[in-house]
Amino acid sequence: MANDSVEISEGKITNQALIDWVSRIGAELRIRNIFNTEVTKDSIRHFVDGIGDSNPLWRDEGYAAKTSYKKLPAPVSWLYSIFPTWVLQGLPGVHAFHSGNLWNFYKPIRIGDRIKPKCVFTGFEVKPSKFAEVTVFEYQNSKFFNQNGELVADTNLWLIRAERSKAREKRRYSKYVLPHPWTKEELEEIEEQILKEKPRGSEHRYWEDVEVGEELPIITKGPFGLT
Repeated sequence: MANDSVEISEGKITNQALIDWVSRIGAELRIRNIFNTEVTKDSIRHFVDGIGDSNPLWRDEGYAAKTSYKKLPAPVSWLYSIFPTWVLQGLPGVHAFHSGNLWNFYKPIRIGDRIKPKCVFTGFEVKPSKFAEVTVFEYQNSKFFNQNGELVADTNLWLIRAERSKAREKRRYSKYVLPHPWTKEELEEIEEQILKEKPRGSEHRYWEDVEVGEELPIITKGPFGLT
């Protein structure tokens, strides 16, 4: 039987590669993997189903019509369904871990909107690492515009680039088993926590309703699978 396995290329973080990378700072990156381009009832529903959000604001057009949105909005995190907010580029064969985003939101995202993204490579930093000896923090900025050319949101994000071979040699996370071996009791406890959530909906929360140091209620999501 033929061996159909595919070997992933493994690159190195070299001084020359980083010198070459400097010339790309400020370049607009080509976004190839766009998924959603228009805000539709189905695309909103699929997204909130995926993140386990039962808020009727995203699902019930009659409910949404009575709010300040006037029509069905999408949660701001729906923008992740357009593209992951980052583009893999440079340092071929060096693994990229999407590690965080800082967002600014300027306008609501509503049904019928057509959203166009733009992504720019803004720089990088070389940092020592216990995980892979040397890592590179790569920075990008993504902007999202609606059909009127208005800026809906932007995000500064970072990727951690690490050599696969160095990370594998360290075996720092080898003790973890995926998927996690959930027990029936653990799953029942998670379900119980999820069912305890009380959507606040249109209920206003006033200054006198809260106290300094009051703990926010826990919102439980999951368990999620990894593919």
